[in-house]
Amino acid sequence: MTHGQTNKKGKIVFIFLIAILIPAIWFFFLNKDSDLKLASEKLTGDWLRADGPYTISLSNITKDGKMTAEYFNPGPIHVGKSEWRIKDDILLIYVELKDENYPGSLYQLTYDKKADVL
Repeated sequence: MTHGQTNKKGKIVFIFLIAILIPAIWFFFLNKDSDLKLASEKLTGDWLRADGPYTISLSNITKDGKMTAEYFNPGPIHVGKSEWRIKDDILLIYVELKDENYPGSLYQLTYDKKADVL
């Protein structure tokens, strides 16, 4: 194989990789923005439990899966960690309580699109 043939083959491989990688990267970033928009639109606000005066208030939804969560029973309970993600087209949240009466209690909630409930 001559130098010219090797160079031509390298260019073809390079163009092929660019043709594959750019759309894949573009799709990844577009999906992240649409996931963030969906999570922010659907989750931001106060969520009241059906069985009592317990409320989770969600705000500051970020692209990296973080969010601010406050829990009230009816007074404030310290939240240690809170996250959201989309898995298999399902919006999920995790809220870990870190309070004297609730050490390590974990809410794992799923957003129901049809009923608009967690």
